[in-house]
Amino acid sequence: MRRRIVLTLTAALAAPPAMARSDAAQPWPTRPIRLVVPYAAGGPTDVAARLLAETLSASLPQRVIVENRTGSGTVVGTGSVASGPRDGHTFLVATVAHVVNPVLVADLPFDPIAEFRGVVLMGMVPQVVLVTRDAPVRRLPDLLALFRSRSGDFAYDSAGNGSAQHLAAELLKKQAGLDVMHLPYRGAAPAVADMLAGKWPW
Repeated sequence: MRRRIVLTLTAALAAPPAMARSDAAQPWPTRPIRLVVPYAAGGPTDVAARLLAETLSASLPQRVIVENRTGSGTVVGTGSVASGPRDGHTFLVATVAHVVNPVLVADLPFDPIAEFRGVVLMGMVPQVVLVTRDAPVRRLPDLLALFRSRSGDFAYDSAGNGSAQHLAAELLKKQAGLDVMHLPYRGAAPAVADMLAGKWPW
């Protein structure tokens, strides 16, 4: 299954027109720029943000800093941008979770559509299925057969609720008729680290 996650750089909507006109007369940026990543460091979203920050820092008069704000399936990081200053110096690195959260999370503290504006598409990341070296399977059909033979015994981890990994795995479960538990993490990096450490032995 080749599902793709879209990484989009978004910013909280600008201040009222009068203030925006005043800011337009000033050089930009006037201080360091923050890229808020709502996932743990080391995952694909974080890596993409850091590559972008490095490139932008080399061409702008101010540094671009990546800030990881994790929790509640990106709600914490996204909420920090929505409630922060809207002066063009803070951006959210959003993924598919940005549009999925209104369905998964009741009483979101922000409106992901009304309060944000897309700026640029950063990239697309293919979804892959990973197992440890000591897993008794090497192909996806064999993995699915193992899941079916021991229904309910296994779990899969993801970068968090509403993440591309979560949605892709749930689609696979539905299509393949699997009973596998979801373990959401605060990002892909800690999920992979636990898998490599053998936290979920076969």
